[in-house]
Amino acid sequence: MSDGFQEDDDDIKYGVAVCNECKSAFPVEEFIGVFLSDADADKGVHRKMLEQRASHAPADIQEFINQTLARIYTEYETEDGKWNREEMRYYDAEVDTEKQRIRMLDSMKSIPVWRIFIPRQKWIINRILPDIKGRQVLEIGGGVCRTVYKLFNPDEFQFQYTGTDISFKRLMVAKMAMPSSDFIQASALNLPFKDNAFDGVLSFGMLHHLPRPEEALNHVNTKLAAGGFIGFHEPVIRPEISPFITGISRKIFRQYQHSEHDGKINLKNSLKVLENQHHEIISYREQISIVRAFTESLLGKFFKKQMNTRTAIQILESVDRFFINTICRLSKKFGPNAVLVVTRKKKQ
Repeated sequence: MSDGFQEDDDDIKYGVAVCNECKSAFPVEEFIGVFLSDADADKGVHRKMLEQRASHAPADIQEFINQTLARIYTEYETEDGKWNREEMRYYDAEVDTEKQRIRMLDSMKSIPVWRIFIPRQKWIINRILPDIKGRQVLEIGGGVCRTVYKLFNPDEFQFQYTGTDISFKRLMVAKMAMPSSDFIQASALNLPFKDNAFDGVLSFGMLHHLPRPEEALNHVNTKLAAGGFIGFHEPVIRPEISPFITGISRKIFRQYQHSEHDGKINLKNSLKVLENQHHEIISYREQISIVRAFTESLLGKFFKKQMNTRTAIQILESVDRFFINTICRLSKKFGPNAVLVVTRKKKQ
């Protein structure tokens, strides 16, 4: 229809999607599907979107909208819902206006982030590229989806890509960067996809933001077909040298932190989750020793531009590898601080 409510083959800028089974309506805004649960939705924004559509939707669609609105108005507060809405507001803030979104897109195009690009290219992307053509790939918590956009763009490598995030505004930037791909606002703990729908799932620095990352891995696995891969790059828990030294270090070097929800991944438990779901590890790489963290933070304070070069990061990676294989073997207190993993779901 001309209003954009029933276009099976086209990308819809403004409209509504409905689920007959769950009797729910979900707004589509700026080509992005807002598939949040009733508990997760930002109720003011979500209601407004649905109410705007209800006035000119077909009668059968109106019924779904009205049922959804009735539930949202009476939905009780949940801890997950509160968590997700705080994350939405935090991550939306940096790209809230059109001017900010254009600036972010320009940054994505012109400023490579070598400290994450180099290891992700070598230890995740290069491991999956041989089998990716024509496949369905999901990214959870992709934000602006910078890594996919820069290192293995779906148009260039010919695979079907769906990006999800809790931040609607960041997904707007991702859609600007990759207009032929699909983007869905959704929680990684409540993904609105059929089971076995994807051949691969990626998480680049997102799982540690969740209240229950291991539960997310279990949930994501249900969306993954047999033979599919899961790839993630995450910070991991390691023993502190001492709380006092850790606190001083964070203050002096202003160590990287997104929000108060930042945490670490319990790597042993996470790998156990995947093992129990019949995954085998096909790529594994530890990184970021305490020596590298100290060196990178210190030099970055005085040589910020020079430190964001491919050569500088390659040198740091080599130095880091030496210390990972030496002092970090003596005690986990010295690192590693992060890990890159690719696993494959075995065919039963």
